[in-house]
This record gives sequence, C-alpha cells and structure tokens, in this order.
Amino acid sequence: MATILEKEVDNVELMALVTAAAMVAVEQVGRFAPEDGFSVYCWQYLRNNIRYIPEMGEQLIRMPWATIREGRADCKSQTVFTVALCAAHGDAVAVRFARLPGCDYFGHVYAVVNGIPVDPLLPYGKECESDETITIPIPTPSI
Repeated sequence: MATILEKEVDNVELMALVTAAAMVAVEQVGRFAPEDGFSVYCWQYLRNNIRYIPEMGEQLIRMPWATIREGRADCKSQTVFTVALCAAHGDAVAVRFARLPGCDYFGHVYAVVNGIPVDPLLPYGKECESDETITIPIPTPSI
C-alpha cells in the first residue's frame, strides 16, 4: 500500500503526511529482530536491497511492506520503513526533516533511532549538511 497524493501539497503538509505515515506504520509492524543494533540492520537492508529513487512531482509515501515489495523508495519511504521497524523493536524513534543549504523548504527526511541519524544515503550515523532541521518524535507502541 502506498499513499498517492491526489493534490499539490505544500512542504508543511508533506511533512505532516510523512509523520502520520510513520505513526501508522509503527502501529502496524510487529516486534521482531535482534536485541542490539537493529537500526544498523534497517540501514544495511535499505542500502543493499532497496533502490533509492527521488520522486519529482507526484509524491508517494510507501508503507514498509510496499517498500520491500516494490524494491524502491525515496527518503520519505526509507524513513517510514526505518522508523516503523525500529519502533516496533522498542527503540526510541523520530523523523528529522532537513532544509538543505540554499533551499527555502525541507527537502530531505531521515530517521533518528536512539539519538543516532539513520540515513541510507549516507554512512551510518552521519547527517546531511543542512541549514535547519526539525525533529519530530514518533511514539513507540507497547506491543
């Protein structure tokens, strides 16, 4: 399942939709995985198995199972994937929106797990250069 935005949305609306999708995915993903370092497994899985394709125009926010099935994702869907799986594992998660240098909007998003940035476009634990970030914690369900 993917959410297709039927209308033009502004940056704030898109940020709210990504956050909402992460919350829905967190509620629906069951607890599984190794005890330690699960965010590294998510990061490695995305880097090794999911093709990164930036979306221009029509914006899709894929649920984790759609990302796996389709084998592709942009930063929004990668973030939802990581946040959902790590939260289901019991980790503290957040989404971090980045306003890249020279941009007047938040054009990139990635997960933060237990305080560590998890951006499959970068080495594990590294953050992109940005002029500003907004971090939104995602509630972890009690499973």
